[in-house]
Amino acid sequence: RAIGLAGQNPSSRLVRRGNQLWVSSVGWFTERDGGIEAIDVTTNAPLGWVVTEDALGGDITDFVVVTDDIGYAVVSGDDFANELIEFSPRTGERRRTLVGGSTFLSQVQVNERGELYVADRSFRAPGLRVFDVRSGAELPGSPIDLGLPPFDITFLR
Repeated sequence: RAIGLAGQNPSSRLVRRGNQLWVSSVGWFTERDGGIEAIDVTTNAPLGWVVTEDALGGDITDFVVVTDDIGYAVVSGDDFANELIEFSPRTGERRRTLVGGSTFLSQVQVNERGELYVADRSFRAPGLRVFDVRSGAELPGSPIDLGLPPFDITFLR
């Protein structure tokens, strides 16, 4: 059955958090009408916003949650420049910007070693950027040149 969400235009993967499913919705690009919202998987009831586009400063095109206190989102600003933002899933507040400017970031993913991989499609230095999820520091050797700009990241477990 259909589940009515507060946001429109869901745009990212679904993230399972306990008995909740989280999804981001961009609504209308360049308007602050979306965010990440939660759905109770036992009742299929929407639970409202976890974090809003207004709090993060743009359209949330992808996100990943590391812990109850650490999440990362790719945020597209009014000029369509992308940023990688750290946010608190617990409070919904924006903490800091790890990557900013005119880069084109398409996806984020976390592996089992606690590394955040970011697909950076920028013209200047495309590749996989790798960060430590706890400190937010970019790791040595990043970005990893793949020959072509990366778009999607999948880890096989």
